[in-house]
Amino acid sequence: MILPMRILVFLGMAICLSGGSAFAAELTDDLGRSIELARAPMRVVSLAPAVTETVFAIGLGERLVGVSRYCDHPPAATRLPRVGGFSDPELERILFLAPDAVLVTSVVQEGIHRALRGAGIKVYTVFPRSVGGLAESIRKMGTFLGGENGANAVAERIDREFAGVRAAVADLPGEERVSVFFEVDPGPLVTVTSRSFEGSLIELAGGRNIAGELPKSYSRIDPEAVVLADPRVIVAAHERSLGVPHELRTGWESIDAVRRGRICADIDVDLLVRPGPRAVEGAWALLRCFYPERAAAIAGDGAEAP
Repeated sequence: MILPMRILVFLGMAICLSGGSAFAAELTDDLGRSIELARAPMRVVSLAPAVTETVFAIGLGERLVGVSRYCDHPPAATRLPRVGGFSDPELERILFLAPDAVLVTSVVQEGIHRALRGAGIKVYTVFPRSVGGLAESIRKMGTFLGGENGANAVAERIDREFAGVRAAVADLPGEERVSVFFEVDPGPLVTVTSRSFEGSLIELAGGRNIAGELPKSYSRIDPEAVVLADPRVIVAAHERSLGVPHELRTGWESIDAVRRGRICADIDVDLLVRPGPRAVEGAWALLRCFYPERAAAIAGDGAEAP
């Protein structure tokens, strides 16, 4: 069938505008906000390390014209202009880069979100709340950027890797799963709950978070409460030099994890706290921390594990 010339012209224009792939004119970000676009953004600023990693992972790193000062992976990200920190980005620097769109995350960046929209900049919020929502979040961001193929490939890999971790502990009854204290900051003592992305990583790897039911995603916790909970594993998700060593804290010498030396302090913190493509490595690292024998058996079977 030969299409009329006017239809061929229309299709050609659509392909040019979309970078060769179908492009939606109205999208919804991870907070449910509607964003109208005529074409895929070609000049993008990212204000979060996990978001920057994702943009590179889906093959669109060349679109980035600016990042936050904490965006340090992959190495190419360190060579991009800096526009301030995570919670204190600089509006003037961002506007100077003349971006088509700015990628932000969570309610922490609400202030800059409002300022950018007021300046007429398209703003897209990337905020996966759990491992279960990470792949879909990446797919949606890929659609926003016009990079669906790359985003789908990354999302499929993430789903496959997470499924492998989940399968490794699937036969463990709840009462046999190790109790875990995840330490974000040693002073004042801050941990994560089941409402956080890190909390979902703990659960995925077969851990029982002793602070899972606290009200906020990131909550302060009394050191005595940790002693009473007596976790079997402690994950120190911060620089090892920070705070008083666990065995020297008052009363902590009685905690099972401290007595048995089951303190995981060597995991790259970024793998645990950045909800991006490398979170799968964080999940496998937690599995090795919680159940070293099971992780070793998987490696011995030649199964895929980062």
